Amino acid sequence: MPYDVSFTATGDNDLDGALKEASQLDSLQDREPDSEATLRSRAAADRDRLNRVARAYGYYDASVDIRIDTKTHPAKVTASVVPGPQYTLDQVFITGRNGVPLPPDAPSLDPAELALPAGAPALAVPRCRRQ
Repeated sequence: MPYDVSFTATGDNDLDGALKEASQLDSLQDREPDSEATLRSRAAADRDRLNRVARAYGYYDASVDIRIDTKTHPAKVTASVVPGPQYTLDQVFITGRNGVPLPPDAPSLDPAELALPAGAPALAVPRCRRQ
């Protein structure tokens, strides 16, 4: 069952690229599914995958919608992610495990050096600048 997939822009180019890169609907498009059920299975897997990507970019309230129109040939698949507001950091505290304060002889860590300043996006895996 051949299909074409398109993604609705979210307004965040980095997020858009990551969503497309994570999508099985996109990466497996040249391997046509055997049936409509298989196509719908890919879409269901992509819903979870796209939601995880949105969360990784700080969009914790995103909604994912994938529509499949099988009345056209090839079938038309449209993936839409409405990210909602991007969560940001308010305050950052660096502690040891279980919130235990670091020992006095521990090297000092500045959240800004770790790309964690207040107001920065609350990314699941921040991009650290410390070397």
